[in-house]
Amino acid sequence: MIKYSAILLSLFFSLFLNATSLEEKTYLFSQEPIDVVIPCVKKDLKTLKLAINGIRKNGKDIRNIYIVSSKRLTHKAKWFNEKLFPFSKEDIAKALSRSSEKIPPRFLGWYYQQLLKFYAPYVIPNISSNVLVLDADTIFLLPVSFRDETLAPYFTVIDHPFKTNRLNHMKRFVPGLNRIEKKYSGVVHHMLFQKPILDDLFEIVESHHKEPLWQAFCHCVPKNDYMNATASEYEIYLNFALTTSNQVKTRFLKNRAISNLKRLKHYRRRHNVFVSAHSFMREQDDEWNYPIHKKYDP
Repeated sequence: MIKYSAILLSLFFSLFLNATSLEEKTYLFSQEPIDVVIPCVKKDLKTLKLAINGIRKNGKDIRNIYIVSSKRLTHKAKWFNEKLFPFSKEDIAKALSRSSEKIPPRFLGWYYQQLLKFYAPYVIPNISSNVLVLDADTIFLLPVSFRDETLAPYFTVIDHPFKTNRLNHMKRFVPGLNRIEKKYSGVVHHMLFQKPILDDLFEIVESHHKEPLWQAFCHCVPKNDYMNATASEYEIYLNFALTTSNQVKTRFLKNRAISNLKRLKHYRRRHNVFVSAHSFMREQDDEWNYPIHKKYDP
């Protein structure tokens, strides 16, 4: 009986700590300009220049643009070597498979590029505390702001189902976190990461899992389930920010997934703020992001 009571007491305190760790707080955001981080691989070269030019021309308060890759792919922006991150692709593969099993590049890259985005604000020297992470195939066509007059972020959302496996991963990864946006998804291929929110996320995750965030991220993917795009950095960050702060705002921006890069003027005239030209929609081999082909599957 005493042992049973002790177990219940332990469970109570565990639940209590999980609940209070995500209590609402007021974040102090910096006035620094926004730096942009674009993880990139060779297959993205057809869209990379357009992505750089689009965010530089249309993004408000943009300062530096960093391309994160294994080698320099362009001179249109600053380059940061992905080998300087505290993990490698091999490290991520071992953490996902829990062994030395080789993981196909298109699956491995899905998780690897997400973790590059989470860690870029900590790894790149002198980077802003306001970091817009941007997919290399996403092109802004019209002027846009990413934060309001109080410096709090705008989060763009779309009307799209939230995948159950990603929800389950998010719950395992961040104790007490649940879906806030019930009808919408935050996977719109860009998001403003701000250090106060990111610091909070890292502290909670690493305190709970007793390991670095990148390892916890991988270990929360069920073994042998990595091929199902089981995690989303955008969904995690969006719902974490909405849970811990009432300062942030969601919004809709007209956008479109496209297959023809020659029709950008057409999409601009129809008031699309941005477009995403995914490689599988352009009928190219996929090296990184989308393990599911033939259809738009954010």
